[in-house]
Amino acid sequence: CPTGCIKIVDAGLVREMPAIHARHDLVPCRVCGAPTVTKAHAAWLVAKTKISEADATTCDRCKAKGVAQMVLRTF
Repeated sequence: CPTGCIKIVDAGLVREMPAIHARHDLVPCRVCGAPTVTKAHAAWLVAKTKISEADATTCDRCKAKGVAQMVLRTF
């Protein structure tokens, strides 16, 4: 929560929001294994935006590394 009103607790591949009694499974990054997004959000991204499942389940850090490697190969 950007305002800090809802406490979010990530433990391994589980995200909990105790105040609203919510629990969501997280998807590990396909490259490094770090938790990325919830399974429901990954499914929504694939269905609504037409991006690949691989892109939906890759963390921002690994995406940035991939782009940097592509740029460096062009020089």
